[in-house]
Amino acid sequence: MIQVPGTTQVINQPEADVDLAKTWVFGKSAELSSMNDEHSNQMMGQISASNYMNDLSYMDGSNPNTYTNQKKNYIDQLLADERFTPPNPLAQELWGQYTQAFKQDQVNKAIAVELQPRIQARINHISKGVEMHSDSIKNNPELYNEKMEEFNLVMGDNNSIIPPQQANTLKQHTKEIYKSSYMQGMVKLDPKALMMEITSGKHNDLDNKMVDKFYQGALSNYILTSKRDIETIAELVNVELDTILENGGDLGSTRLASSDISAISSDEMLLKLTVQSDWYSDVSLEEVDGKCYLINNNTSLDKALNNQDAVPLKNVAQGKRILKQLKRMFG
Repeated sequence: MIQVPGTTQVINQPEADVDLAKTWVFGKSAELSSMNDEHSNQMMGQISASNYMNDLSYMDGSNPNTYTNQKKNYIDQLLADERFTPPNPLAQELWGQYTQAFKQDQVNKAIAVELQPRIQARINHISKGVEMHSDSIKNNPELYNEKMEEFNLVMGDNNSIIPPQQANTLKQHTKEIYKSSYMQGMVKLDPKALMMEITSGKHNDLDNKMVDKFYQGALSNYILTSKRDIETIAELVNVELDTILENGGDLGSTRLASSDISAISSDEMLLKLTVQSDWYSDVSLEEVDGKCYLINNNTSLDKALNNQDAVPLKNVAQGKRILKQLKRMFG
């Protein structure tokens, strides 16, 4: 009974025949191992991580030039060489069992060598996509949910390439990048809505300093754009004022005639007027003689009116609606 070198396989043959076959396999296994080690050392110095990052065929292993595929081919070529041709059937049986185990072991080692470049390549490939999609979200914040779903679909619950710890890090990083891009876009597109989202706690899963930065940016932009809107209306009225007075108050053919005058006293326009004050975050609703105003909570209505520091309203209901919006904006 003899054990096949490099395996747990045992066979029953006459001792003399077995010893002869065993000696041949032992010598050839050493030669095969030595030549394979030399090949591995040469190949290790030629592995280029950039190939695995830039070429999808390297990532999925289909390229014949991957380390694993070259290792398979090299071993097959060696074993086809006459020097490794067994001298008799028994040696052939032993050699076949040995080389099968040897080749599988070398393939497993080759796969392990390529594992990290493949992991990093997959991470880099996905990260590049995330970066490009983040620009799209920045330009169009409404794409956030769609792009997040696409990313989750690519990653899956258990990624077949990227280990769990690195996958979780990539997922968290992507979420932060996408949300950051979303908020950058919202600062420009709809700053008021972003302020309300932040004060409602929608973005509490992100770094407080980062969220506060976007909140302040949204506030500044809302105040700025509100001022521009008010100035635009004021300029329009001033330009057409003489014509209106000449017409006895009739808008006539002025540009105001074709404008939506009700927009001037809308909730949104009066909210924009309120945030131009230095008391927009501490407002009270006051009513006198059937007229309603928003004023500084720390002053009297008479003083506010005398200082022309009050925002006139249509009615109490409008004042309550605006106060509700202010509360959602400033918490």
